Amino acid sequence: MRATFPLLVLSVSLLVLTAPPAHAQDAGPFPEPVYGGPISAPHHDGPVDRPRLGAHFSLGGGGKVKFDGTGFDDDADPSVGFGLRFLYPLLTYVAVGAQFEMLWVRPASSTQGRDPLMDILAVLEARYPFRVSDHDAEAYFEMPVGLSVFFPGDSAVDNGPGFALSLLGGARLWVTDRIGVYTDIGWGIHHTHNDVHGPLGAVGGTMEPILKQMIFHVGAHFAL
Repeated sequence: MRATFPLLVLSVSLLVLTAPPAHAQDAGPFPEPVYGGPISAPHHDGPVDRPRLGAHFSLGGGGKVKFDGTGFDDDADPSVGFGLRFLYPLLTYVAVGAQFEMLWVRPASSTQGRDPLMDILAVLEARYPFRVSDHDAEAYFEMPVGLSVFFPGDSAVDNGPGFALSLLGGARLWVTDRIGVYTDIGWGIHHTHNDVHGPLGAVGGTMEPILKQMIFHVGAHFAL
């Protein structure tokens, strides 16, 4: 027993000295991935992981405008406006936020100025973050939905609430750790209810402007 104990200690010591480091055992048979080319994984704790506030220019192209309750149906002139958008990255591939937008719209046959639409929307975004060369980037698909209010220029028509819904696809490129640019395109609908007074009131007392258009945004984000 006394003779075998030193041999046991020596054997254990040799095993400890010759064992590979713990990190080498954890690494397994597969080496760390090495990204090549211009596209790679985004930086952790970079701008794609931060809340961001953005501002954009809005352009609505073509489409239709209809006033239910009056029988009026016409093509829509291009609408123009601006918006503010806040997004919070909830998960790697999901962001949520809010959007405020103002659009000025009119039917193609109108000789009057454009009337404003105001949107206050919740935003749900599915996104895919990646890197292009030395810059973080995101491809995304988002759905803004919420309240819309139409402010007609006719004194015989009241301001009216309704809803707005858009489906947009786009991309975002971060040119620095704080500043990014983005653009998206898609389709949107606005549907409001406006009470009518005076001669038009005989038509039914309410008209429902419905605007359906292609939507284009271009803007800039600031990571908070």
